[in-house]
Amino acid sequence: MSRKVYSVREYFALVYQLAKHEKFSEFCQTEDFKSFNFQYASKVESLVLEKNKIKNDFEVGDAVLLDKFVWHKGCPLKEGALPSRMAYVMRFADSQAPYSKALSKGVYFMLEAIGKDIQSDLGYQLANLLDDGDTISKLPKISIYH
Repeated sequence: MSRKVYSVREYFALVYQLAKHEKFSEFCQTEDFKSFNFQYASKVESLVLEKNKIKNDFEVGDAVLLDKFVWHKGCPLKEGALPSRMAYVMRFADSQAPYSKALSKGVYFMLEAIGKDIQSDLGYQLANLLDDGDTISKLPKISIYH
Protein backbone atom coordinates (compact mmCIF):
# COMPACT_ATOMS: atom_id res chain seq x y z
CA MET A 1 0.00 0.00 0.00
CA SER A 2 1.29 3.43 -0.82
CA ARG A 3 2.42 5.42 2.20
CA LYS A 4 0.73 8.41 0.57
CA VAL A 5 -2.60 6.73 1.35
CA TYR A 6 -1.80 5.79 4.96
CA SER A 7 1.71 5.93 6.38
CA VAL A 8 3.00 3.85 9.29
CA ARG A 9 4.56 7.07 10.63
CA GLU A 10 1.42 7.79 12.71
CA TYR A 11 1.52 4.28 14.15
CA PHE A 12 5.16 4.72 15.24
CA ALA A 13 4.24 8.08 16.80
CA LEU A 14 1.45 6.38 18.78
CA VAL A 15 3.75 3.60 20.03
CA TYR A 16 6.39 6.18 20.98
CA GLN A 17 3.87 8.22 23.00
CA LEU A 18 2.60 5.04 24.66
CA ALA A 19 6.14 3.95 25.60
CA LYS A 20 6.80 7.34 27.23
CA HIS A 21 3.55 7.32 29.25
CA GLU A 22 4.03 7.17 33.03
CA LYS A 23 1.52 4.30 33.35
CA PHE A 24 2.99 2.33 30.43
CA SER A 25 4.38 -0.66 32.37
CA GLU A 26 1.18 -0.85 34.40
CA PHE A 27 -0.93 -0.87 31.22
CA CYS A 28 1.16 -3.67 29.68
CA GLN A 29 0.05 -5.97 32.50
CA THR A 30 -3.68 -5.51 31.83
CA GLU A 31 -6.05 -7.72 29.85
CA ASP A 32 -6.82 -4.72 27.61
CA PHE A 33 -3.18 -4.66 26.52
CA LYS A 34 -3.01 -8.42 26.05
CA SER A 35 -5.98 -8.22 23.67
CA PHE A 36 -4.36 -5.30 21.78
CA ASN A 37 -2.25 -6.80 19.01
CA PHE A 38 0.11 -3.87 18.57
CA GLN A 39 2.25 -5.63 15.97
CA TYR A 40 -0.56 -5.59 13.41
CA ALA A 41 -3.05 -3.11 12.01
CA SER A 42 -6.31 -2.72 13.91
CA LYS A 43 -9.58 -3.86 12.36
CA VAL A 44 -10.37 -0.26 11.40
CA GLU A 45 -6.92 0.22 9.81
CA SER A 46 -7.29 -3.13 8.05
CA LEU A 47 -10.39 -1.85 6.22
CA VAL A 48 -8.33 1.00 4.75
CA LEU A 49 -5.35 -1.22 4.05
CA GLU A 50 -7.46 -3.90 2.32
CA LYS A 51 -9.16 -1.32 0.10
CA ASN A 52 -5.83 0.21 -0.96
CA LYS A 53 -3.59 -2.83 -1.13
CA ILE A 54 -1.31 -3.41 -4.05
CA LYS A 55 -0.80 -7.01 -5.17
CA ASN A 56 2.10 -8.07 -7.33
CA ASP A 57 2.74 -11.37 -9.05
CA PHE A 58 6.31 -12.10 -8.09
CA GLU A 59 8.61 -14.52 -9.83
CA VAL A 60 11.51 -16.49 -8.37
CA GLY A 61 14.36 -14.08 -7.67
CA ASP A 62 12.21 -10.94 -7.43
CA ALA A 63 12.90 -8.51 -4.61
CA VAL A 64 10.80 -5.89 -2.86
CA LEU A 65 12.33 -2.74 -1.44
CA LEU A 66 10.29 -0.49 0.83
CA ASP A 67 10.87 1.94 3.65
CA LYS A 68 9.75 1.67 7.26
CA PHE A 69 6.67 3.83 6.72
CA VAL A 70 4.97 1.41 4.30
CA TRP A 71 2.36 -1.01 5.63
CA HIS A 72 3.21 -4.44 4.24
CA LYS A 73 2.45 -8.11 4.68
CA GLY A 74 2.79 -11.33 2.79
CA CYS A 75 -0.06 -13.00 0.97
CA PRO A 76 -1.02 -16.67 1.24
CA LEU A 77 1.13 -18.91 -0.90
CA LYS A 78 -0.39 -20.35 -4.06
CA GLU A 79 -1.71 -23.90 -3.96
CA GLY A 80 0.52 -26.78 -4.92
CA ALA A 81 4.03 -27.84 -4.15
CA LEU A 82 6.68 -25.18 -3.84
CA PRO A 83 10.19 -26.10 -4.98
CA SER A 84 11.56 -23.69 -2.38
CA ARG A 85 10.83 -20.42 -0.68
CA MET A 86 13.28 -18.22 1.09
CA ALA A 87 12.98 -14.70 2.44
CA TYR A 88 15.70 -12.32 3.55
CA VAL A 89 14.91 -9.24 5.58
CA MET A 90 17.48 -6.48 5.77
CA ARG A 91 17.12 -3.11 7.37
CA PHE A 92 19.13 -0.13 6.25
CA ALA A 93 19.46 2.95 8.41
CA ASP A 94 21.11 6.29 7.86
CA SER A 95 24.39 6.16 9.80
CA GLN A 96 23.53 9.54 11.32
CA ALA A 97 20.02 8.52 12.40
CA PRO A 98 19.50 9.22 16.12
CA TYR A 99 18.62 6.22 18.28
CA SER A 100 15.48 6.38 20.42
CA LYS A 101 16.04 4.32 23.54
CA ALA A 102 12.52 5.13 24.80
CA LEU A 103 10.89 3.75 21.65
CA SER A 104 13.13 0.70 21.53
CA LYS A 105 12.69 -0.15 25.21
CA GLY A 106 8.94 0.41 24.90
CA VAL A 107 8.57 -1.93 21.92
CA TYR A 108 10.66 -4.65 23.57
CA PHE A 109 8.71 -4.23 26.82
CA MET A 110 5.45 -4.75 24.89
CA LEU A 111 6.87 -7.79 23.09
CA GLU A 112 7.98 -9.30 26.38
CA ALA A 113 4.57 -8.57 27.94
CA ILE A 114 2.87 -10.74 25.28
CA GLY A 115 5.33 -13.59 25.83
CA LYS A 116 7.91 -13.04 23.08
CA ASP A 117 11.50 -14.10 23.76
CA ILE A 118 13.40 -10.85 23.40
CA GLN A 119 16.66 -12.00 24.98
CA SER A 120 17.70 -13.83 21.81
CA ASP A 121 16.67 -10.95 19.52
CA LEU A 122 19.69 -9.35 17.88
CA GLY A 123 18.04 -5.93 17.81
CA TYR A 124 17.43 -6.14 21.57
CA GLN A 125 21.05 -7.04 22.20
CA LEU A 126 22.32 -4.22 19.97
CA ALA A 127 19.91 -1.75 21.59
CA ASN A 128 21.72 -2.22 24.89
CA LEU A 129 24.89 -0.83 23.28
CA LEU A 130 23.38 2.57 22.46
CA ASP A 131 22.15 5.48 24.54
CA ASP A 132 19.24 7.74 23.65
CA GLY A 133 20.28 10.14 20.89
CA ASP A 134 23.39 8.18 19.86
CA THR A 135 23.79 7.82 16.12
CA ILE A 136 23.39 4.37 14.62
CA SER A 137 27.00 4.59 13.40
CA LYS A 138 28.14 4.13 17.03
CA LEU A 139 27.13 0.47 16.85
CA PRO A 140 30.12 -1.85 16.64
CA LYS A 141 30.73 -3.51 13.28
CA ILE A 142 29.51 -7.12 13.43
CA SER A 143 29.25 -10.07 11.12
CA ILE A 144 26.63 -12.74 11.58
CA TYR A 145 26.60 -16.02 9.70
CA HIS A 146 23.90 -18.67 10.05
